[in-house]
Amino acid sequence: RQSPNPRCRPSVSDGVMRSQTHAFRVRFRTAGRKRSGKAIAKEARKTVQARNFLVGKEKQANDPVDQDEVGDVEQLLGVRQVELEDGQTVVEYLVSWKDDFPDLWLPAGNVAEDLLSQYESAWWDAAKSGNELKLQEMLSGGKEVLVQTRDADMRTALHYVCGLGSLPCAQALLDAGADPDAADKDGYTPLHISAGYLNADVVQCLLEYGADAEAEDKKGLSVLELVENLRERLPKDDPMVYRRMVVLDNVAKLLEDSVYEELTPTSILDKRERQDKVEYLVHWGDGQEDSWVREKLIGEDIVKAYESGLEYAEAESLLDKRIKEDGTVSFLVRWADDCESSWEPKELVDPALLQSWYEEHGDNDEQVWAAEQKAKEEDAKREELANSAPSGLGLGFGDAPIKF
Repeated sequence: RQSPNPRCRPSVSDGVMRSQTHAFRVRFRTAGRKRSGKAIAKEARKTVQARNFLVGKEKQANDPVDQDEVGDVEQLLGVRQVELEDGQTVVEYLVSWKDDFPDLWLPAGNVAEDLLSQYESAWWDAAKSGNELKLQEMLSGGKEVLVQTRDADMRTALHYVCGLGSLPCAQALLDAGADPDAADKDGYTPLHISAGYLNADVVQCLLEYGADAEAEDKKGLSVLELVENLRERLPKDDPMVYRRMVVLDNVAKLLEDSVYEELTPTSILDKRERQDKVEYLVHWGDGQEDSWVREKLIGEDIVKAYESGLEYAEAESLLDKRIKEDGTVSFLVRWADDCESSWEPKELVDPALLQSWYEEHGDNDEQVWAAEQKAKEEDAKREELANSAPSGLGLGFGDAPIKF
């Protein structure tokens, strides 16, 4: 069982839970002579890579093991990765004994499979059940290895706690160094999982720890696109899914805020269809390079203006305002270039200029329009009464003279 090149496990778990019947015993190899426990412990620290210890493994016929050198294993306390002098990396486990023998770090190849399986199972059980105390306990003994451990589906513990919506567990794993962008076999990151299960608080936590909201799965869908697809499939008029719709909206808002910033384009230069999606080439005018932007990410008024053939220009100030009979509001805009001032619909006016206008004039479109409408109605009534009043003295006798 000796080997000049110790076996190196790349990760704690290979996704397979094994069950074996090895006794929880440790045997120390000797060179045919008996040594004290103190001497053995000292040698162990010097020659771990030589695999001088077999934990829980059955004795071979040629193993010269003295019964006085056999101890019972209490449990595995931790795990770590160690780089050897030859550049190889080995995984070691911290072994605790039932007697007073000091805890020792031993190579994974020298630890019985049933002990490894127990340790692995405890980790995955804690993650899949959201057991924060157990996760914290195990992280204290080997967080660098455990947070990187993956199962057969290439998922980490962070994937599972994000699916459960356990914010304390997610924070514990992230604080221990878990990768928020680790992708499973389908390309799903913990952010995909938490967003798909509508765990808004965990989504926010992942974003705060630097999770990439634009990471795509194997189908090419980002987290935001995944949420939008879920939202589109929900029935709009079903009160039973109202709460899910609200949570989806909240999750989408968190993702949008992390991905996009609201900017006002100088102009739209072109339009194209790509993979059944409409995109516009936007000119930003602030030194940024022109870029193609999906239609749904651009304001409806901006798209409508482009499709209507309207030209973009920089507005300097608002000179006047008017309300048409149908209630639509327009502003007389002074342009920064040499173009003549023109009346523009309120929807196409810069919101900052609108705010300045209202702060200066203190009016309100709806109230002004309502007042004007009321005045028009009153004028119409007076005109109607005047037109319907009889001629003469207006006493109901027409033009006939009064008789006594």
